[in-house]
Amino acid sequence: MDEAIIFKGITKRYGKTNALADFSLTIPQKSIFFIIGLNGAGKTTLLKSLVGHISIDEGEIGIYKKDVRMAAMIEMATFNESLSGYQNMMHTCILRNGDKNRINNLLHYVGLNPQDKKAVKKYSLGMRQRLRIAMSLLISPEILILDEPFNGLDPEGINQIKSMIIELNNQYGVTVLLSSHLIRETEGIATHYAIIDSGKLIKSFDTASLQNELQCYEVRGENLAQLNTYLKDKTNVYWDHLNKRLLCFEKEGNSFAFETLKQQFECELNKTEAPLDAYFLAIVGGEKHDLA
Repeated sequence: MDEAIIFKGITKRYGKTNALADFSLTIPQKSIFFIIGLNGAGKTTLLKSLVGHISIDEGEIGIYKKDVRMAAMIEMATFNESLSGYQNMMHTCILRNGDKNRINNLLHYVGLNPQDKKAVKKYSLGMRQRLRIAMSLLISPEILILDEPFNGLDPEGINQIKSMIIELNNQYGVTVLLSSHLIRETEGIATHYAIIDSGKLIKSFDTASLQNELQCYEVRGENLAQLNTYLKDKTNVYWDHLNKRLLCFEKEGNSFAFETLKQQFECELNKTEAPLDAYFLAIVGGEKHDLA
């Protein structure tokens, strides 16, 4: 698969802090690529660097063609709060040289009523999120960048946005690059994943290898605290407090014989497939976080 976007050695500093640190990643064309990380991991900084909202200190960003139509929804859009959603769309259409004949269809597409005269200042967070997405589609983008697109949406709204992303990708070949900390909402639509933490790329993989990535050992016992302390330097471990178990993933470059645990501790040991969010938290330091 050809590349749509290439990040090569990207570093962005704010004072003495590296928001991005030697970050390299390739985004294939026609992929739905999720950048997943905790709040403050560097996701938004990466997307802002791509669209030129911020400068980078080191590295290069390559896009597969110069005249690519690229639209971005990064952080909160600035609306004219006294105008309706339709009027805001018309204003944006003029600024971006979009097709005003598409406004009604796009508003319907994201679940908003073009005839609604209500000012945007009276919109709920979910309605504002839908309007942001509609605006990003005005130029019929070849690359669509969405920063935390599920924020503020109810379950029905999330499913609608997921369906929209899949349709844009499957029917129109749009490359979609998204960031999210809502890990469970990425399942079923992503073709590729990258895990970012403290501005660094921790791991990237496609959905073809996802099942293999999720294979782990489930450890149960009376003293999970002691087991967790013993395992966290040897494996990527997530302490699932709710289900009273540890989920342990092999750490790259550090092979560990899990079967030896039963010789040293009174515990149960079983192979299982973990949920994606547990895997993610194990990779970035699962002992600090609980699943919602």
